[in-house]
Amino acid sequence: MITAKAAAIELTSDEIRIAVVKTGGAKVTILELKSCPITTENPELYPVAAAEALSKTLSELSHQPSSYVLCLNAEQAIIRPITIPFRGKRRVGAAVQFELEPYLAFPIDELLVDHHITTEADGETDVLAIGIRRNIAEQQLDILEEAGISPDAITLDAVALAGLWTTTQKNSKEIHAQLFVRKDNTCLTITQGKNILYVRHLPWTATQLQDAPQQALRDLQHTFRAFTTTWRGNGEIQHLHILGLSLEPQTRETFDDGLPFPTTDGLLVSTLRGGGLAPAARPGSDQLNTWEATVGAAFAAGGRCTSIDFNRNERSPHTIINRTITHLLFSTCLALILLLGWALYYHFGTSKYQHAARQIQSEIDSLTGEIDTLSGEILGLDTGIFSDPTLLDVLKDIAIAMPEN
Repeated sequence: MITAKAAAIELTSDEIRIAVVKTGGAKVTILELKSCPITTENPELYPVAAAEALSKTLSELSHQPSSYVLCLNAEQAIIRPITIPFRGKRRVGAAVQFELEPYLAFPIDELLVDHHITTEADGETDVLAIGIRRNIAEQQLDILEEAGISPDAITLDAVALAGLWTTTQKNSKEIHAQLFVRKDNTCLTITQGKNILYVRHLPWTATQLQDAPQQALRDLQHTFRAFTTTWRGNGEIQHLHILGLSLEPQTRETFDDGLPFPTTDGLLVSTLRGGGLAPAARPGSDQLNTWEATVGAAFAAGGRCTSIDFNRNERSPHTIINRTITHLLFSTCLALILLLGWALYYHFGTSKYQHAARQIQSEIDSLTGEIDTLSGEILGLDTGIFSDPTLLDVLKDIAIAMPEN
């Protein structure tokens, strides 16, 4: 198993949030949560103030991530379920932008798009297409670049929240709906096991949800009805989980009476390893899913839950796992090339030295032959006397070997 530290960055109008998690495992492990206020009331000075706040927050991190993810707000996204009239992952991926373009009031080139396949039926593919305006993404990317960060992925908070929720559940085939109540808006998602089937941004605040539960209920009923009419898979919604908000008795009663399935509320971050690092997990604190989207975006980078990446085809691989494997393969190939080059260099060097040794030995043999010829034939000398032991040496050896008696 390949593990890594991944960090997600979320920029709001008044705060920077960074969540560092450990990826690679089946469960989320939160390592560090850091936030910093953006102190400016002038919109023109926001990028500079945000970059300064981000740099300050990054310098305070105790864990250094190997990769970064930018988490964007679903309020600024275009989310639409569409049907592609054929099957095949690559063919569908290539057709999503063409199928989405008729629904847009601006050129498709102005949109960063990713998609998620929800189901396949009757030779067709149902897809959840999600887009974000390039200029919106580039504004936040410029802030990250000013702080020295180049993110490997760009995702959406609603998808990150749904993906995080699926990691806490058993992988059943039941369909569940999740209502994530955040500070300024609400996200509704529908999942089946690890698969995200539906995503919708709802312009409710927590106060509006509690003060006008009947209006919220009508919006939910219309949304569930729209999902049911387009859903071609198996199963029906079994449960609604309201996360980040404790329902008042009147609101709970309204939902229980108006929906055909039970409703529960809870706090997602408190179920995670390291969830105690989040202030929202502590009694008496403001909940509202402050950290869940950032944590979910970071964990999704490890490829253990469903995610989207607007940067997928632009600058980065899909996940840290794929990115790490790519780097490992590249490093392995490079090492093999270097090893092969060293082996070839050693082989040719050895061959060269062996050839030189043979030439030197040949010259020695030639010189030895010439010396023998000159000494034996021309000078008439017996060269053996220079190599045979002298008489004194012979007598010494006999004296040593002779017994004392």
